[in-house]
Amino acid sequence: MSEAKTLRIIATNTGRSPRGINTVNGTIVLQPGQRSQEITIKETERNSLIGSFGVEELGEGEPFQPKATLEVFPSRLKTLSERMDRMQREIDELKGQRSSNSNGAGDKLKSAKEILDMAKDANVPYGTFKDEAAKLLGADMPKKKDEILAALEELATKP
Repeated sequence: MSEAKTLRIIATNTGRSPRGINTVNGTIVLQPGQRSQEITIKETERNSLIGSFGVEELGEGEPFQPKATLEVFPSRLKTLSERMDRMQREIDELKGQRSSNSNGAGDKLKSAKEILDMAKDANVPYGTFKDEAAKLLGADMPKKKDEILAALEELATKP
């Protein structure tokens, strides 16, 4: 990475509201009328200050070398790591619940009687009933609910 030119300045917020300045050490906020200590900014930030700040240039600053690494406090890193582990356990648990609740190829199909009971249960959504009926009846499943129920009744009464 190349070094960026910097400027040493003193800035005064001439606006009517708090304003931030991006310095090489992070953002600082100046209240209306507040004057900063000597700060160092990247030369490319100078134009963004015009209009909102009075700027007194003190000269060039030390060349700025952006850091390529992310600095995280060890305690914060531990907290984030623990949170990620907890979230992964929750995801794994939910995946396990989903696979145990599904009726995939490896699971036992519901009987016609069980699906008919689902149709009578007000707590079972129609889509769930229809999906289970489709698994049992296959491609020639009727379109209308009454016809689906009749086909299931026929299957349920067959020995």
